[in-house]
Amino acid sequence: MTMQAKYFPVVVCVVILFSIPSFAQNPANLPTNANSTDAVANEIALLRKSLQTLNARLLEIANKALAGDANQSGSANKIAFHKT
Repeated sequence: MTMQAKYFPVVVCVVILFSIPSFAQNPANLPTNANSTDAVANEIALLRKSLQTLNARLLEIANKALAGDANQSGSANKIAFHKT
């Protein structure tokens, strides 16, 4: 085994070890606990409302698509029926 290959895992571990603090959030940028709880609650409420709107729109689209498919298949059946 060469010297470079022997120390490669050690170098990778050291790089990871020293890079962990750079990924951590700075506590000075975090809001206070009460404000953060309110902010999270507001975000959850907004997400819930957005999800409900999205579900309603998807339901409308699905109903229109199913209605369109039913009309097209009915037309196709009529055309096939008239041809025979």
